[in-house]
Amino acid sequence: MNRTVSVALAVLFTTGMCAGCSLWDGKPRESRSEYDARMADFFSGVKRIEGNPDSHFLLACYYQDRGRHREAVEEFRKVIAIDPQNAGAYNRLGISYDTLGEFHHAASCYQKALQVDPSLYYVHNNIGYSQILQGDFETAAAALTKALSLNDSNKTIHNNLGLAYARMQRPDLAMPEFEKGGGKAAALRNIARISFEPAGPAPAAPAELTAEEKDLSVFNIALPNLPGKAQESPAAVQGEAGPQLKVKGGSGRPAPGGGVEISNGNGVRLMARHMGRYLKGKGFHVVRFTNAKRFNHKKASIAYRKGYGDEARRLAGELPCSCDLKITENFSRPNVKIKVLIGKEMAPYKKMFKGGGSWS
Repeated sequence: MNRTVSVALAVLFTTGMCAGCSLWDGKPRESRSEYDARMADFFSGVKRIEGNPDSHFLLACYYQDRGRHREAVEEFRKVIAIDPQNAGAYNRLGISYDTLGEFHHAASCYQKALQVDPSLYYVHNNIGYSQILQGDFETAAAALTKALSLNDSNKTIHNNLGLAYARMQRPDLAMPEFEKGGGKAAALRNIARISFEPAGPAPAAPAELTAEEKDLSVFNIALPNLPGKAQESPAAVQGEAGPQLKVKGGSGRPAPGGGVEISNGNGVRLMARHMGRYLKGKGFHVVRFTNAKRFNHKKASIAYRKGYGDEARRLAGELPCSCDLKITENFSRPNVKIKVLIGKEMAPYKKMFKGGGSWS
């Protein structure tokens, strides 16, 4: 069966810092049910063609939307190896690297996308949001201001700029941006929400790339010198592709992975159980609830066994506050692969966890 399908994927990456703040692929938003229904229909009627850039692009987007960012990275790299002018693939690759916390790789990807087309406002947005994640709010504000100079009507960018200003302790500048992003009521909620969440220090940049990082050949692909603005092709910018991809399964939720233990470290009654139900709804395999030895942990943390780093990072991405991640083998129970320690900054989200709602 041959047919052409236009795929408008809404890639959202939020850290709980405010509603409406996110990385973005530049395409219209759509609801989860609309997206799942359309993608299931697409995958039922097409099959994969190895070596076709559109095929690899669609598979990468599929992985990315389900939090399988390592697999998404590999597929986006294949796209770029075949089509080094694919700005959309560079942008999406940057989103996955940001989600994995590999900010130096993400920055390289966004710069490559802008070499292809410097007018992509959503790439400037993603550069700004990446800087927010790293705690460099002044640089973030500059990038987001550039994004708004290219598209002043975009609510996502206004929200992100509002977040940067709020983190800079400039509510006078943050409020107008949040209002443009969602109205006065939403702006007040965002300001109140941010007041509960410490910004935290920026992670240290790696002093030297590892051998594995140096082997990331995607960053060694030379882009041609393009006079002026590159022509926007559907495959590169809009994400359109033909009938190249078939993915089995497609329930929309990941299969149970490593067992997750949740430990209450803030003393809020039933907090661990409420979070456990919330994470089960997100597809995680929650196996145990405990109380920490003390209830005065200020910040949440996640420990994981070797081989479960991607799942731990995906779990962290489902929580409304940033978490410290560390690898350890000091687990007494063999069925536990990931341990979540709940800190005091999670307390304002008890009702959200109990209701199974969304903080993004």
